Amino acid sequence: MAILEIQKVDLASFCYLNKKRYPFLLESVNHNENNRYSILFAFPQEDIILRDFSDFDFLNELESQCVNISQDLNLPFTGGWFVYLSYELIGQIEPTLVSKLNKSNLPIAYAVKIPTAVITDNHLKKTFIVDADDNQNRINQILSDVKALENIPDEVILGRISEENEEKFTGGVKSSLDYIVAGDVFQVNLSRKWSYSLSSNQESAAIYNKLKKVNPAPFSALIQYEGFSIISSSPERLFSVNHGILETRPIAGTHPRGKGRLDATQKENLISHPKEIAEHVMLLDLERNDMGRVCEYGSV
Repeated sequence: MAILEIQKVDLASFCYLNKKRYPFLLESVNHNENNRYSILFAFPQEDIILRDFSDFDFLNELESQCVNISQDLNLPFTGGWFVYLSYELIGQIEPTLVSKLNKSNLPIAYAVKIPTAVITDNHLKKTFIVDADDNQNRINQILSDVKALENIPDEVILGRISEENEEKFTGGVKSSLDYIVAGDVFQVNLSRKWSYSLSSNQESAAIYNKLKKVNPAPFSALIQYEGFSIISSSPERLFSVNHGILETRPIAGTHPRGKGRLDATQKENLISHPKEIAEHVMLLDLERNDMGRVCEYGSV
């Protein structure tokens, strides 16, 4: 294994420079202990792609490939697999849901073997190249790319927005209320699809860069693989696994920001509101139940 410290660089610029060489980026923004690292995954190798539920058991196949992965405890990634799981993968876990899942041409799940990464430790303010095989050709390529990096253009993004039928959504709300009253469920997550058709071709890295500016959040991600991109800016990390400890930090509730002292007042109103407290308690109870199904008994 090779670990080489380099100068600070904008990791997203690598994705703009060469998305095939640098297909995956996970960034942290707040730079505290809960979101300390940013990781650029480089030089993708073999992959495992699930396109149909009947092809093979994806999670079993992935587990069989991950048995010999070593980990340097001082860095979050020193070679391994980058994994994408769509919501539709639940069809292999709960087969009764298959008929109700969204159908698309996108992969249901994929895993890509990654030997190399560029990692920024935002706490130490240091950046490292990591290569699992001590491959100098890959390291030298990254060093060469550092010199070729350019600022991502701040382009105007134009297009047309569309949304799902309002009656369909409100009908779902009514059905959910009926289920709750009947005691069938105690929480329902309803979503409404919004689509934005671009007027012209736009680089995913440019859209990602724009999103980070207008909607900064603790966690962001840019994924460019299999002919489609995922661009994300999120305040919430679903879960983390570190040294055998599984942790989840659910977030719920929104409130307008204020200026000066008003902001602190708004914050206090948010965290002390009975409705928000009840929602957080419910989320924690749901997460505790889910974690209890996969963790050691009595350890949650």
